[in-house]
Amino acid sequence: MRSRRTALLAVATAIAVAGTAAPAGAAAPSWTAVRYFGGTQTTLSALSSVANGDLWAAGTVTDNGVAYPALQHFSNGAWHVRQIVPGDYTNQWGVLTAVAATSTTAAWVGGYRIVKSTGVRRPLIALYSGRAWTEIPIPIASQTAGQIDAAAARGPDDVWFAGTLHPATSSQRSMRLFHWDGTTLDAIAIPALDGTCNSYTSETRALTLQASSVFVALDCPDSLEPAGSVQRFDGQSWSLVLAPGAHSFITGLAATASRLWVVGSFVSGGNWQAAAWRDSGSGFEMLLAPDPTATELWGVAAIGKRAYAVGGYPSTHTPAVVRFTDLSPRAESVTGSRELFAGAITPDGTAYAAGPALGGYLGNQSPQTAVYRRVS
Repeated sequence: MRSRRTALLAVATAIAVAGTAAPAGAAAPSWTAVRYFGGTQTTLSALSSVANGDLWAAGTVTDNGVAYPALQHFSNGAWHVRQIVPGDYTNQWGVLTAVAATSTTAAWVGGYRIVKSTGVRRPLIALYSGRAWTEIPIPIASQTAGQIDAAAARGPDDVWFAGTLHPATSSQRSMRLFHWDGTTLDAIAIPALDGTCNSYTSETRALTLQASSVFVALDCPDSLEPAGSVQRFDGQSWSLVLAPGAHSFITGLAATASRLWVVGSFVSGGNWQAAAWRDSGSGFEMLLAPDPTATELWGVAAIGKRAYAVGGYPSTHTPAVVRFTDLSPRAESVTGSRELFAGAITPDGTAYAAGPALGGYLGNQSPQTAVYRRVS
């Protein structure tokens, strides 16, 4: 199982297969590319939507070997020119890993900048108002390294971020939840409640909101026994809600009014198995992907009682989408040549997916970054 955090854009000698190797029995193509980003467009790591026909996509663009954090916006039937987060990129480059839209004109982003000479990452949080960027000072020590991994919003004065920090004087990691209340960005420590992991190796992975609760996915990829988990913050305290155990990996979270969805994988019989965990209010139920040993799931989006988990088939590095409902999971065919890492659903139920993200396999070809829409 690969880690999005530790992997770099791989340039391998093998050539990626340019077709989707969907499991037997998958339906006719139900996802189609609605936008390809060529030229300097490199990666897409996150999607967000708050209105029908409106979609925000965050990732990177690369120009002359320098990666810049960039935001794309689909609105009024057209994709708008990318917006690059301002900054001095002479000695650094940057990546967006998270986006949370609060309107059709405004979106928050999170990610990091990397110092070229040292490789040290500095966390980044910024707001794009539709006209200008505002970078928000993060309440941490000035030399603290780290990154923002996920974001979600209930509104312009209720925005949440999850990230992992690396104090300047120690290799030990710590995790933080950040909350924007319309005026101030506050920091909340995230404890590692699953004893399977060493707390100093734990990292944040994903974040979602449900009612007044904040759910954060964690993992510890550098531990001898890596394990994923999900924790809940109720505004006052933390609780552990899901711990699949040693040799598990959580990659995505999504919530609706009646469902909490978790996607990732675990080891069984010596093989990684892709799965989703669904909580409908009475505890989690695990659901295997249709072809679990051949599939990786990297993200999930949900609406009502259904969820779409996005990922890929690592043997061919092609895209995969699995539809989870109260019935049996179903693989949905996608025509494409790269794995998917992000999903979003508009209020009318239109589902989108995008990839590859930074860390996705490229073979010896260009990224061929794309946004897909479910059409049937």
